[in-house]
Amino acid sequence: KAQPKDIEEVIGEWVRNAKEHYNTELTGFLLIKGSFTVHLLEGESDILNLFLRYLHEEFNRDKTRYSGINVLTFNEENPERCFGSWYSENVFQSGPPIVDIDKTEQQMIERTWQIYNLFCAAGQKALKAKDRAGVKLGADVPLTNEDLYMLMQKRFIGINEYAEVYLGDLEIDIDSEHVFPY
Repeated sequence: KAQPKDIEEVIGEWVRNAKEHYNTELTGFLLIKGSFTVHLLEGESDILNLFLRYLHEEFNRDKTRYSGINVLTFNEENPERCFGSWYSENVFQSGPPIVDIDKTEQQMIERTWQIYNLFCAAGQKALKAKDRAGVKLGADVPLTNEDLYMLMQKRFIGINEYAEVYLGDLEIDIDSEHVFPY
């Protein structure tokens, strides 16, 4: 049996395929911290949805490996990208300790946007770097264990729910009982 690809390989292949097959470049940063990954991926929304559809298909094949995927946001309003390339970095972290999250809903929303801004600031730093191949961004996105567990909370949409809501076929019911009477 073949060894399953790690998430860095899976996403790296998608980045290359997007360039080769769809003539578009995906950019962003994959931060691997122990058993957690946090990823900001930038690109055309139809290509990003193809990628999310692929992840959902993988989830249906191997629920244990892909069960922890949450889509925190899908924003089509960014006029420009934070990153000029796609980066990946594995930052050592020992096994995940148990963490209690005692944040309110508002605090979780605020911290999620702070994390997003940390990623964007790291991307701006990478854009300015002369040697892009040697860029290390992990230290620029200091995530605590509490941050990582917070991002995995059920308040965010899982890959299965995302697929049902945003990637499924739209069904229109024209039954006369459901039509507005005017």
